[in-house]
Amino acid sequence: AKSNPSLIAPTLLEKYLQFLDSFDHHLNTMSGFHKTLIHNDFNTRNICLKSENGSMNLVAYDWELSAFHNPQRDLIEFLCSVMPQNSSKDDFDRYVKVYFKKLREITGIDIPESEFLKVLKLNAYEYALVRLNLYLLVRNLMNLDFIEPLYKNLIRFGIED
Repeated sequence: AKSNPSLIAPTLLEKYLQFLDSFDHHLNTMSGFHKTLIHNDFNTRNICLKSENGSMNLVAYDWELSAFHNPQRDLIEFLCSVMPQNSSKDDFDRYVKVYFKKLREITGIDIPESEFLKVLKLNAYEYALVRLNLYLLVRNLMNLDFIEPLYKNLIRFGIED
């Protein structure tokens, strides 16, 4: 927070500290939610569309960070990496609802929406405190053009109330 005050304001730092104070509880909540294989680095730098037989197919590469985790983890990273800076929280929420409905449809699991959204928010915090903190460390040595818009989207969509 001291090195990146334009990204981590004192109010955000306080939220992070509160999250960390209850980290074990949050991990238990996340562990109690459905898990699947996730990419764990699911952003525009690791995906492309490939034309095959007249249709476009998603190709995700760079799987060395894959993990067994909540599907919300990849969702929050993906949306924060693709949504323009002028996107609203309502735009974000619409995409989340589409994803949520499709997830329920494909899996056949009657997932309560409130539980899904709670775990989405917890994954946003985990993403900020783990992955994005690593990016901020790297930014001390080299420029990462994507970090500021990504971080601002994450704060606006996943952490702010």
